[in-house]
Amino acid sequence: MTKIKVNKALHASLSALLVLVLLVTSLPLTSMNTSAETVSQTKYDNITDFQKARWTQIQNAVFGQNFDTVQDTSVIDKLSVQSGNEFFNWTDTSKIKYTYKYKDAAGNVHSEERTGLSPYGTDTVTEVAEYKETRKTYVQTYVDYKGEKQTIESLAPEFHCYDVYTADQFVFLLEQMFKNSWWHTKINLCADIDMGGMQNKEYTTGRQLRNHLYIEGNGHTIYNWKMSGTSYYFGLFCSPQDTTVSSMFSVNGTIVVKNLGIQSAMLLHQNSKNGAGAGFFVGGGYDCGAVLFDNVHMSQMFFMQTGDSVGEENNGQGIAFFGGRGAYRNNLLMNNCSASNGYIYGRDHVGGMFSNTSSWRTLEARYDIDFPECPEAIAYAGYYPDSKFLPCPYPVYFNNSYSVDCEMFSTGYDSGMFVSCGGNIVARNCYTNNTMYSNSNTAGFIGRIHHLNQEMYDDNGNQTIGSYFKDCYTAGTVEGKVCMGGFTGLDNGYRPANDPCVLDYRSLISNSSHGTTVYSDCYSTTMVGMDYTGKYCGGFIGFDDSYVEKGTSVTASDGQKIDNIYGSVYMNCYAAGEVGNVMTVSDTDKAVEYDEKFNSEFDTGYCNRDVDMENPLYYPTGGFIGTITPDVYYRLDYYTYGAGADVKLHKKNTYGYFYNCYYDMQTSGMREMAIGLAYAETCRDDPTGNNKRQGLSETEKTIHKDAEGNEMPFSVIGITGVYTEKS
Repeated sequence: MTKIKVNKALHASLSALLVLVLLVTSLPLTSMNTSAETVSQTKYDNITDFQKARWTQIQNAVFGQNFDTVQDTSVIDKLSVQSGNEFFNWTDTSKIKYTYKYKDAAGNVHSEERTGLSPYGTDTVTEVAEYKETRKTYVQTYVDYKGEKQTIESLAPEFHCYDVYTADQFVFLLEQMFKNSWWHTKINLCADIDMGGMQNKEYTTGRQLRNHLYIEGNGHTIYNWKMSGTSYYFGLFCSPQDTTVSSMFSVNGTIVVKNLGIQSAMLLHQNSKNGAGAGFFVGGGYDCGAVLFDNVHMSQMFFMQTGDSVGEENNGQGIAFFGGRGAYRNNLLMNNCSASNGYIYGRDHVGGMFSNTSSWRTLEARYDIDFPECPEAIAYAGYYPDSKFLPCPYPVYFNNSYSVDCEMFSTGYDSGMFVSCGGNIVARNCYTNNTMYSNSNTAGFIGRIHHLNQEMYDDNGNQTIGSYFKDCYTAGTVEGKVCMGGFTGLDNGYRPANDPCVLDYRSLISNSSHGTTVYSDCYSTTMVGMDYTGKYCGGFIGFDDSYVEKGTSVTASDGQKIDNIYGSVYMNCYAAGEVGNVMTVSDTDKAVEYDEKFNSEFDTGYCNRDVDMENPLYYPTGGFIGTITPDVYYRLDYYTYGAGADVKLHKKNTYGYFYNCYYDMQTSGMREMAIGLAYAETCRDDPTGNNKRQGLSETEKTIHKDAEGNEMPFSVIGITGVYTEKS
């Protein structure tokens, strides 16, 4: 299979405005697999009703039914896919040619040229010839945050190795791996195989992975793989319907998948318990082992997650094409991978590649660390017998990967076209072009960024950075209710995960430090909130709520040093997609009036995402950013006052810093409104461009003014609005 090489030249220098014009005119802005007969959005008053109607249309077309609403997966599990429907089909493998090898009784190897793959369930397999490979030592060197050269050296386990030519051999070996405790297995795929989905066969292990599995695809494709189940974490590897089970696989487990294609995959998951996750390879879980995907490509998928409370929020479930919800105590690395032409439906944490994903490693990395040249060294770094985890410089790392031509539905929150949400993430040279319909915290790349107090190091050697996005871009369409962005929906360091606009903290939160997010050379042409415009919409980010206790120091790609910042950092980024619809306020005079009402309500703690949208206050929308958190918020200081303490009022300034960023005033339709709030405090809040620090008093606050001293509401220093014709 051909490795993906994303063209870095497209976004290496975002300060060149000509690039913006070329991209706006050349990139498709909507998912290319949307049906011409699609359910009309304009027919429905709210996105929730539209999502159900649209998914019901897709579901009925795939299974040839006439249901009037979304069905539980248990209902549609045994139904056959209707051949020739426009959304999802099994692949006909009857004419695929391949070479079949086998050994006779004397041990002689024979080869036969065959036509047509044998679906899973065709043959009875009792044995597959085993061979040994020399154990390999993997070495990865890197420069740590101190500038010192470090080495990670790990020894691969002793694998039981097998050459596989049929689906039945493949399944037989997975079963043998579980029957033989701690049997580390390498499957060397020597031909395309068919898992029997067209015959309505399905297979999943139904077990946790407690050992090492290495699948070497050798450029072959696995066709027609169907999975359905009710496990708490569900996928190729699962955990039972028991929330006491801590993970999908143990910290000792490792799954490595390389050079493999998956075509025509269906996953049906039914589970109503909080925290359940589903994904093709990785169901999810916490304290998970290492996962490495290298040159793995999934296409033509139908993924669906339902439960007893479909459509309700705060259930915390998650579903994505590669992997479900997971916190990786060892590591998660993805390189040269893709998901394309897929449909996915779930409640919360819906992702185009991964669901809610974060790292629990003890990080020793600078934020701008390169993807490892030898990722196996990280995957097999392992687990110490004395229960101490090996420090590792690498967080969750996505490199040179993409998700395109997918239609995605999230009836809850925290959903994104690439990853639904997460923290301690580095993503380089990744992109999306999908259609996403969600409720809250949704975007073209990541729905919500959260921070787990496992920060990476900045240029000054301080642990202040939670996630880093470099040379990434997004296209397509995002629709939702709350916190929508072309690239990021919500970046929140200290707000409740499920109610980002609620300032009154009546629930326990930690008082720990939180890392900021750094965006470098990223852009979005995503259309945001075109049909169902809602609260806090922005061409790049909807709601920036990031805050750190220590000032962050980073360097832009042009060498500019940016120092001592107490919030998210945006360097050489731009937004050029449509934002909002005809109901969106883009008149600055009118918006100032609404903004004053908004801020007066905000300061009293009044901001509920379930407020009647028919009679709203001004909900901020901007060409680049919807809003930055006002400086007044409520927090329960648990460690100081105890669990029963009253809510205490804290005043801090939450800042974003913008360097050489742009938004297109013409394509976005936001004209002079770079940000949705009229007088937002930022790190670049005075006309001279000097940084403003933590703890400004009321008298120190400044309002943006131009060279003549005129007030400039809805502008942020560091973000420039341009018209396409002039650029």
